[in-house]
Amino acid sequence: MRLFAGLDIVGNGTQLAMSDNAEVPTAADTTVGLVTSGRETGGLVAFQGAIHVGDSQPAIITAARDIDDVSFYVPKAAQVSAGRDLVNMIYEGQNIAASDTTVITAGRDIEYTTNGAAGISVGGEGSLDVFAGRNVNLGISPGILTTGDLFDANLPSAAGANLTLAVGYGSEGADVSSFLTKIIEPSTAYSAELVNYVEGQTGDSDLTTKQAQADFGALTLSQQTAFVDDVFFNELLLSGRAANSGTGVGFAEGYAAINALFPGSPNATSTGPNPYAGNLDLVSSQIYTLSGGNISILVPGGSIDVGLAFTPVGVAQKPASQLGIVAQGSGNIDIFADGDVNVNASRIFTLGGGNILIWSDTGSIDAGNGSKSSLSVPPPTVLVKPDGTITIDYSGSLSGSGIRTIQTDPDVPPGDVDLDAPVGTVNAGDAGIGAAGNINIAAAHVIGALNINFGGTATGVPSDLSGLAASLSGVSAVGNSATSSSTNSVSDSAAAAAKETAPLAQNALSWLEVFVTGLGEDNCKQDDTECLRRQKKAGAP
Repeated sequence: MRLFAGLDIVGNGTQLAMSDNAEVPTAADTTVGLVTSGRETGGLVAFQGAIHVGDSQPAIITAARDIDDVSFYVPKAAQVSAGRDLVNMIYEGQNIAASDTTVITAGRDIEYTTNGAAGISVGGEGSLDVFAGRNVNLGISPGILTTGDLFDANLPSAAGANLTLAVGYGSEGADVSSFLTKIIEPSTAYSAELVNYVEGQTGDSDLTTKQAQADFGALTLSQQTAFVDDVFFNELLLSGRAANSGTGVGFAEGYAAINALFPGSPNATSTGPNPYAGNLDLVSSQIYTLSGGNISILVPGGSIDVGLAFTPVGVAQKPASQLGIVAQGSGNIDIFADGDVNVNASRIFTLGGGNILIWSDTGSIDAGNGSKSSLSVPPPTVLVKPDGTITIDYSGSLSGSGIRTIQTDPDVPPGDVDLDAPVGTVNAGDAGIGAAGNINIAAAHVIGALNINFGGTATGVPSDLSGLAASLSGVSAVGNSATSSSTNSVSDSAAAAAKETAPLAQNALSWLEVFVTGLGEDNCKQDDTECLRRQKKAGAP
């Protein structure tokens, strides 16, 4: 498929599809390859084969200005590009090989303004990269998904694609060259990883570091981005943990990585106007990898709203399994934003052992106001529809809101949570923050420690609040149940604080005496029985 427009591609609901069936209708036999049900467009089977195995040429769809209200069904890797906006576009595609990347870009905005089935979905393995020069607003659409082989069992692998979403990149994008020079080259470890990565992409072997650096520059932008993003988020991870190590290094490592990849973006070490501008709004939508795959989200010039605080009248109420940012299979979630990350009534979850890293550079991280519920975490259910479509139902694991790594299978490792807001606040809110594994919070302020739960160890959870949680644990069975997972795993200092404060708190709560004074009578001390007797006698009828 090759589709080019000097201005716009406007569909008004038009569907354009490539068949994934070896047989298609001809003048001699108009019925060959036609179907009457299932995932089909115009009678042609869209995703019921894998006839493009070994096909390295992507489909290309390009408009110099807008792509508006068109549905594309493409059973191979593709490059979709709009010079200005992508509006209400349905894109369903698939990658065939692990090396495939589907790339969707808009020079300005990606937005969904209708109630229809518009959204972006890519099956198969490999990668899905979505880039917007300014804003991404998913509205109430099905959102952005990678689906593995759930809709085409003929694919050579069941693995799902990694998903990268870059918002507010402007005309410059990330400075990959600067990052290579300032972060990767000075590091022996990263240089070795670069050599291995380039050899894997090119098929070469025994490359020197300089050869690998030169060959890296010849890779596609998507290939470069995949490696650079991994290193970038690893630097943020290490920096957030170093800030809590007591060594005094603060967030220097993270700031260096940010300044290298996004020069001029404001933080504690750089000021001035931000050359990047754009926000990510999910509204009532989702960003999911359904069958494995990492999720990487970069918003260097704006904020992220994962969902609505409250569903307004007139907007259909969606189930939890269709909202938020979730890696349902194996996969990590890495998020970088310049401004706030607000979960509201939605969720950021991993269910297959993945970790969560969120860094808000100049803003705060708020886990939201949704119901945290009681997470029973039952095993997923495989559903087969009459037309053969296979889906995996994680709805039981997706109850509740907030930020959580949930262990749905004892055979997968418990995921960690790292939340970094160098100049802002991490607020557990009503929804809460939970980690099946360890948790690290590096922020100027932390609110809601009672709603922070973890299965391993915690760093950065305020010890005074942790001590308060322990001291109040005997007030009621409900309070004890709600805080047991955190109080059992606090650091040594938090445990010490809890031990010191608990007896005082328990004694204070066991008996409360109230004395009202200053009403015209003698001001009696509580142990002055004679004075108290006079007051009582004076007040008798």
